[in-house]
Amino acid sequence: MDIAAIKLELVQRMLAIRDMAILDRLREVIDTEVDDSDISEEELAELESLRAERLRGEGSSYTWEDVQRMAREMVKK
Repeated sequence: MDIAAIKLELVQRMLAIRDMAILDRLREVIDTEVDDSDISEEELAELESLRAERLRGEGSSYTWEDVQRMAREMVKK
């Protein structure tokens, strides 16, 4: 299974979770497991560029409802 498929599966499973305690635990795991050394300089530059765009009001953002809708549409494909 490639990384994109794994991410999609995890997103699908998270969308189904209704228990706030489980979501809090997931957030803790994600927050503690991310290490800056896992991000390349190129990826970091892209993130900074996107952040600057958003701060200038030029980037796009999505509501939680938009994210859920897009995830469901991805699953259908």
